[in-house]
Amino acid sequence: YVAGQVVRAPDTRAPGGPADPYYASTDAAPRAGLDLKYGLSSNLTLTATVNPDFGQVEADPAQVNLGGFELFLQERRPFFVEGVDVFSFGRSRAFFSSNRPQLLYTRRIGRSPQRQGFVAGEVYESAGEQGVVYTDAPQQTTILGAAKVTGRVGAVSLGVLTAVTANEFGRYSAFDGTGTPLTDGRGLVEPASSYSVARARATLGRTLVGAAGTLVLRDLSDPAFPALMPSQASVLEIDAEHTFAGRQWVASGVLAGSAVTGTREAIVGLQRAFPRLYQRPDAEYIDVDSTRTGLYGLTGEVALTKNGGTHWLGSLSAAFTSPGFDSNSLGFQSRADEAGVSAIVVYTQNTPRAWYRSWNANAYTSLGANFGGDVTRAFAGGNVESDLANFWEARGEATVGFRTVSDRLLRGGPLAINPAGLNVSANASTDDRKRVSGYLGIDGNADEIGYREVGIETGASVRPASNLEFSLYPGVEFIHAPRQFVTAFTAPEAAGTFGRRYVFAESNRAEFSMSARVDWTFTPTLSLQLFARPFVARGRYDTFKEPTAPGQLDFPTVEEAGGSTARGADGGVTVTPGDGGEAYTLQPDFTVRALQGNAVLRWEYRPGSALFFVWQQQRSGFEPDGAFRLGRNLGRLATDPLENVFLLKLTYWLG
Repeated sequence: YVAGQVVRAPDTRAPGGPADPYYASTDAAPRAGLDLKYGLSSNLTLTATVNPDFGQVEADPAQVNLGGFELFLQERRPFFVEGVDVFSFGRSRAFFSSNRPQLLYTRRIGRSPQRQGFVAGEVYESAGEQGVVYTDAPQQTTILGAAKVTGRVGAVSLGVLTAVTANEFGRYSAFDGTGTPLTDGRGLVEPASSYSVARARATLGRTLVGAAGTLVLRDLSDPAFPALMPSQASVLEIDAEHTFAGRQWVASGVLAGSAVTGTREAIVGLQRAFPRLYQRPDAEYIDVDSTRTGLYGLTGEVALTKNGGTHWLGSLSAAFTSPGFDSNSLGFQSRADEAGVSAIVVYTQNTPRAWYRSWNANAYTSLGANFGGDVTRAFAGGNVESDLANFWEARGEATVGFRTVSDRLLRGGPLAINPAGLNVSANASTDDRKRVSGYLGIDGNADEIGYREVGIETGASVRPASNLEFSLYPGVEFIHAPRQFVTAFTAPEAAGTFGRRYVFAESNRAEFSMSARVDWTFTPTLSLQLFARPFVARGRYDTFKEPTAPGQLDFPTVEEAGGSTARGADGGVTVTPGDGGEAYTLQPDFTVRALQGNAVLRWEYRPGSALFFVWQQQRSGFEPDGAFRLGRNLGRLATDPLENVFLLKLTYWLG
């Protein structure tokens, strides 16, 4: 392929304007690359890419993340999506299980640089309060090349993938309050890395045996690059499953181990990261070890599953992840340090009747604890779903959560109590074969200390002709959270929480989003896709609270503890603790706006060869204001800083 990209972004670099040494209202970027698909044999295929281009891939939807967990993003890039089933591993055959690490998450390859804030703190300090520091860093890591081999060799299915990414650098310039230049330079924001995955699975009668491994190597030789990440990370996995009783039952199991090595600073960072939180002051079984240069752990699961029969199905599984297990270099892991059991019973009815084509119902439960014996997960629920005779679909679900211990709420602080709660949801969709079809979904959450959440999503698709479809899906969500984490810092006066102050607040949040899409196929070789998604979210924080001892369910307010709060004209809140600590000021209220849109015109001018014209637009805005003025914020999207990308891409198939 050859491609030419023009980025027009007159206002994207804050504070923007000619004073910014990296400001450019228009930026052009020509490039070329090669995608290869070659049949090594009748059952093995080599797929490779050099300098791959994913310019026509839809952008990730805007989201606001106020939790400590990383957001999971869907893989959309064709090279990594095609043939992904070959690389499926790390899972048993259980129908239901909780908190299992994902061993392969290809979004790590070409990720956003992990050291975006690469400018040293002293640079900001030298600029002074009235100074300014300009930075310029890439948003994505460049994939130099990637290759994968997939297929079968006899009774063995095989998949091998490898990719190499480049060093990515960011630049900075600092000016003092008078505009006099202080310093400028560049820093490494993501080191050159290689990513490798191998997967093999053999069929031996009614038994399947598999093995897999991932390996990440990073070049940390640049002396200016601080060791913020490990230099090597690997995961090795074995799995097996065996069917019996007329293939209606299957026993399966998975065991994986991880090894991560690097400098002491990098390993300390992993120990303190959210999946582990070794620094928790009341955890007697783990502690941060600043002398370690490696982190090692295991994860595993066994399951007994009934996956055949006329009506009754189900599974029983047990899983564990040790505190030291880490798969996040090339996987996705939200937490370690947990073991538990899960069970589900399913009843299915696939014989059509007058009012339905099929329906099923299930009941499930799960119980888990950390390696210190604290029960961290306990819930039970069930759902019913049906395909109706008129080709409508309907589903309802309810889950009850019981009181448990939270070792994550204070994000490295002592334990707290998770309240009992209830989640209910229901959705229905009409016959999508019709010219007009629709969807409605409602979700609600509540707990014993006052958490309330209501989300509604609805939408419709219209097909005026067989080659044209319009769809519009708006959604709103309202959340009242009585314990929303705000910040934490060292405070010797907070003796009950081991010398750190953990600040929470009651937050009222609201979100609105709307996905609009047009798919128009003019001819079998010419098509147009249009997509736009406005997004507005706000959060307002009141009634500030601080836990005063481990194991609390609801935290006392600052006023109940003898302190006071005062909100200023700018929305900032000054908190004076009741324990004699120094007053501090917060400004947590926010309004976030985003608009994502793209248009892709694709013409397959000869078999396998295509011409793409792509227009992408991104707009975003932020205000320290928690008022939910939807009409005003949607209007301001039209004037928020924008980035337009125009891409012309020509591919030529040499087959």
